[in-house]
Amino acid sequence: MKFRLAIPLAVIGALALGWAVGRQLPPSTAGHRGFAPSPSRTLGTVEPPASGLSESLNEDLDHALGEPRPTHRSDAVMTIGLSVAPRDIPAALAVLAKRREAEAATVGALLVGRWAAVDPVRALAYVQALPRSALRDGYLRAALAEWTAADPTAAGTWAARLGDRRERKRCLALIVEEVADKDPQGGLALIASLGNIPARGQLQASLFRRWAGRDPGAAAAAAVGATGLPAAVYADIASAWASSNAPMALAWARNVPSIQDRNRALAGVVSVWSKSEPGAAAAFALGLPPGQLQNDLLGAAVSQWTSADYAGAMNWATNLPAWGIRIRMVQEVVDQWGQADPAAALPYALALQPSEQQRRIVADICTRLASTDPDAGIAWVQQLPAPLQRQFANPVLSQLLSQDPQLAGSLMVSLDQNVQNELVGNVVATWAARDSASARDWVEALPEGVSKYEALSGLAQAWAQSDPKAAAEYVMQAMPSTEAPREAALLGLIAHTWASTAPEAGANWALALPDSSLKTEVLTSLLASWTARSPQEAAEYAAALSPGSDRAPASAAVAEQWAYTDAQAAGNWAASLPSDTARAGAIRAVADTWSGSDPTHPVAAASWLASLGDDAQAQVALGSVIKRWGQVDAGSAKTWVQGSALPGALKMALLGQIPGP
Repeated sequence: MKFRLAIPLAVIGALALGWAVGRQLPPSTAGHRGFAPSPSRTLGTVEPPASGLSESLNEDLDHALGEPRPTHRSDAVMTIGLSVAPRDIPAALAVLAKRREAEAATVGALLVGRWAAVDPVRALAYVQALPRSALRDGYLRAALAEWTAADPTAAGTWAARLGDRRERKRCLALIVEEVADKDPQGGLALIASLGNIPARGQLQASLFRRWAGRDPGAAAAAAVGATGLPAAVYADIASAWASSNAPMALAWARNVPSIQDRNRALAGVVSVWSKSEPGAAAAFALGLPPGQLQNDLLGAAVSQWTSADYAGAMNWATNLPAWGIRIRMVQEVVDQWGQADPAAALPYALALQPSEQQRRIVADICTRLASTDPDAGIAWVQQLPAPLQRQFANPVLSQLLSQDPQLAGSLMVSLDQNVQNELVGNVVATWAARDSASARDWVEALPEGVSKYEALSGLAQAWAQSDPKAAAEYVMQAMPSTEAPREAALLGLIAHTWASTAPEAGANWALALPDSSLKTEVLTSLLASWTARSPQEAAEYAAALSPGSDRAPASAAVAEQWAYTDAQAAGNWAASLPSDTARAGAIRAVADTWSGSDPTHPVAAASWLASLGDDAQAQVALGSVIKRWGQVDAGSAKTWVQGSALPGALKMALLGQIPGP
């Protein structure tokens, strides 16, 4: 029976290295354990492969893979890889290429390594021509390991010149790993010899990380004496050293010359130290000068401590002598504790000193509680007094809406009535955005009152985003006749949204309503919103309306809204309208808005109205402006009227509207 080989690819390099050691044996053993090829030999250019190689190699490999005992199977596979004649290696690899990767991996890596020991450039050319895969990566590692062991500088120079960025980065990383494990100082020299290549910092960080794992003291000494190292090096060394000797790592970190590198090293020490001795790590951080470094290290230590022993961490935090740091550390403990046991942590979180940070902590914990145990989250909110419900019901409701909106609805109707009135609109809007049908059913089941109106408001706003016409018609059907002002307000909200998507369709819908104050309110609300986005379009629409009861309020709504952003343009448009009630209302709206935007200096509005000459509608509006101006600053209003070029009779009439002698 064939056995499917399953050796992790990470082992392939070790197997290839085993062959490399084998070929160091005395010549008497070379026939079986290895070979010592002539330096002049180039594989692939010498005599042809032995006849029957394909059949014998496949037969031997099948036999090896069929070995039931892993050690025997491994030895048999190794023997095959070491027994192929040097001249036959390319042909043997061609045979292996036809087999499954798992079967070819170990033998292929050994063969590629042997090839690279004789002709690394040709061996790597073969590997690079393969499609990217785990097998190719194993071959690449084996070839580079051989070349690096023999001539790391040549291997590094070759890799640095590769055109493919991904391939270059991978090859350089493998070369540096190989050197770092045997001669880290030589690895630094190799990286330096490559010049200012893009991957320089990553290679240095990788080398120091591996070096620190074996000899952190030597790595630390080398790092302090080096320049231009990436920031991660100091934290990596400190972390590796602290795992075996935290006091020595701390002593080194405190003496790193650069402040930034020193802080990174200290952070690395504390991140590891706090796992085994959180109290000592926290005490060290507490002794640092106040500042960001102390905050960061205390946070790291307390986080680890709370994860392992929240009771001990809380006892430490509550007994700190300094008030400010005590408050912060208690908050930190409660915050971390809330991630592990939100139900237990919530009472402590509520008891913290009231602050924005405390509110954030409570909100985070109760959200987590609602996520893991919705019933417990609901029960917790229900037992809160109204002021706390107002603060903390929202996070729980938001979490429930994402899981089960019906649960959010159940919690909502159980809240204090005033809190319910405040929150229900946003809750229903969020619910309706996800499932308008179930949200609508829930709203319809509510008793009449403020809460239902606020719920309808949220439903209407969310529904209007997708279908404003349906939302408007639903509101008109759902609102009782006794609630006309509220109905108008809801339709106004829908109109505002409608104006941003299809304003003309919305205005046409409003025009089709029966004549009433409701129709006027909806139409003017929509036109005002439309004007805020596109005043020219809204003005053209209003001006094109047929004379009658609709054009006057429509024109006034456009003129008023436009005057907030460009009073002169709004005034010019209003003055261009046919002389009727619509024009009079538009001019009055521009004048009132223009002068009202700065009540103490309505000169611009008055001057514009005066410039319209013998225009009865403008003169009526001017009288209104002067009267309001005179109530604020009679002297300035009189001075302007007296100095104007208005007809004498009009001046007298205007002066008569200004209070005072």
